[in-house]
Amino acid sequence: MSLLKIVLTVVISFTVLTAQIAAQETNNVEENLQKSRAVIRELHASLSKEFSIAIKEGEIEKVIDICHKSAQGITNSFKTDNQSIRRVSLKIRNPKNIPDSYEHEKLMQIERDKIKGKLQTEYYELTEESSVQYFRYLSPIIIKPPCLSCHGEKGKLSPAVLKAIEGKYPKDKAIDYRSGDMRGAFSLKIKQ
Repeated sequence: MSLLKIVLTVVISFTVLTAQIAAQETNNVEENLQKSRAVIRELHASLSKEFSIAIKEGEIEKVIDICHKSAQGITNSFKTDNQSIRRVSLKIRNPKNIPDSYEHEKLMQIERDKIKGKLQTEYYELTEESSVQYFRYLSPIIIKPPCLSCHGEKGKLSPAVLKAIEGKYPKDKAIDYRSGDMRGAFSLKIKQ
């Protein structure tokens, strides 16, 4: 076999292998995206159901109690050996929701994108931490009118709500939002 044929064979083999790897990575990303979307949808529905029941009963203070007692447990119920999930924010209420450095950077990017009118419904990428690959996925949480009962402007919150928040979260920073503001994000991390 001539040198030219050997070189061409190596180049073609390398090109085919690279294309196969790229196709596999695309499939993995799509699989991770579908999984992430499903988990976030289900978690959001579970949390919304709990909060809606209390709101319909007219007991906003009960929503704070549910958030304090149940929200972390509901969120943790979606964790697996290879997957972690959290709700994170730049203005935390619960200290367990402090973002890690990656989440903090992404929350800042999401906030900038929101200001520029370029907010996406999801942010994701493959990362490497301590020689382990992870699929990282964040889905922004946007303040809606019902959220303002507990997260709205301090001067507009009822004294009972303020008292309940101060009792459960003495270092609370998660107020003074307006409808449409970014509250934080659901953050999913899947080990590859």
